[in-house]
Amino acid sequence: MKTNLRNIFLILFVIGAIFSQTAFAEDAIRLDKENGPLENIQVILLFLSSIAFLLPVAKAERSYRCVLLGGAMLSFSFILRELDVEDLAGPQWVAAMGSGTGRGILLGAGWAIVGFLSIKSFAVLEENLKPIIFSRTTLLLFIAGLILFSGSFFDHKDDKTPADQLAEELIEVVGYSLFFIGSIISRFTARSLVETAGESVNG
Repeated sequence: MKTNLRNIFLILFVIGAIFSQTAFAEDAIRLDKENGPLENIQVILLFLSSIAFLLPVAKAERSYRCVLLGGAMLSFSFILRELDVEDLAGPQWVAAMGSGTGRGILLGAGWAIVGFLSIKSFAVLEENLKPIIFSRTTLLLFIAGLILFSGSFFDHKDDKTPADQLAEELIEVVGYSLFFIGSIISRFTARSLVETAGESVNG
């Protein structure tokens, strides 16, 4: 597992380095346009992340289900952040639900459900809090969050240039890639918690 993670980090670093060399090229700057190639890659990564978080839910230990659902909901929240639904060709009701007040209601309802489930299983969740916090999934999601946060410095620059915009989008691709890897690894955390719970029962 550690070797695979090192290889993935290396691949992401090389890809980022290659793209960064083209930051000042006129053609490359078009990569960062709204709903362009880089944003589409981000949305695909987030969509796959939501699926990866949801797949282990049925067989996961009860305390970890709300964590997996929270990861899927976070993926969905990021999708609505990155995707300008109102500018896409599609039904009007989709645009209404994915933007403005509709988006706020949709996200609010989703997070309320996750919060309710977390409170409902809090006693069991508290028992497994340590292995969850120190899991590889949490570590990767934390690193991804730091990387995504670093991208905001380019977004909020007063003299923002096209190169800054491209750098921000590339950073987000790397951040969401790590987020996706964390979502895949979440099934191993779910499996280990189930095994631990089974040993406790048998013991």
